[in-house]
Amino acid sequence: MVPVLLCDLDDTLVSRRSTFARWADAYLTELGAPEDVAWFVEIDDDGTRPRDEFYRLVIDRYGLAETTESLAERYYRDFVSSFRCEPEVIAALQDARKAGFKVAIVTNGGARAQPIKIAAAGLGDFVDASCISEAEGYWKPAVELFELAAQRCGCSLDGAWMIGDNPVADIGGAIACGARSVWIRMGRTWPEDLGYRPDFEADEFHEAVSIVLQQITP
Repeated sequence: MVPVLLCDLDDTLVSRRSTFARWADAYLTELGAPEDVAWFVEIDDDGTRPRDEFYRLVIDRYGLAETTESLAERYYRDFVSSFRCEPEVIAALQDARKAGFKVAIVTNGGARAQPIKIAAAGLGDFVDASCISEAEGYWKPAVELFELAAQRCGCSLDGAWMIGDNPVADIGGAIACGARSVWIRMGRTWPEDLGYRPDFEADEFHEAVSIVLQQITP
């Protein structure tokens, strides 16, 4: 049986937070308001605020002669296309595949933005499949998205692992579909009120992969 390693994208395989902060700093410097980075990060809300609402807040605050559509084009060109993948992440993905895993990206997000990120980060050559919530019609923690990712790798969810940073979408989803999990802490402590826990915790993706591989080593 070939096992599947399911991986979240934002703040797991790539750092959305640091990428957004860099873009916000450059964009606001251009606008002459570099002191507003904290506000920009706040209204973005880790990408969970609807984008049209985000664009409108920016346009209104700075009185921009832009439409939400034109600002969206700038956002995709300058931010979404700027994602990069750290060498240790690529090395970890290669290690997982050498160990016999199929690897799938399972990400909540837009059908336009997420493929651009994956391509910009150069992840396409190092994973076997990807499932993007908006494109598939299922959003993590829905079991269907995990099942679809495994199917695209020619696998079942038997022996599957999930690595991600979101306690509900990633770890809750893993538990729902019977996968073992590693939670990327990002300096946080686990929210005990959820009533469940990941199998393991890690600070970085490559550390999480090492934990997974240690568990399958005879």
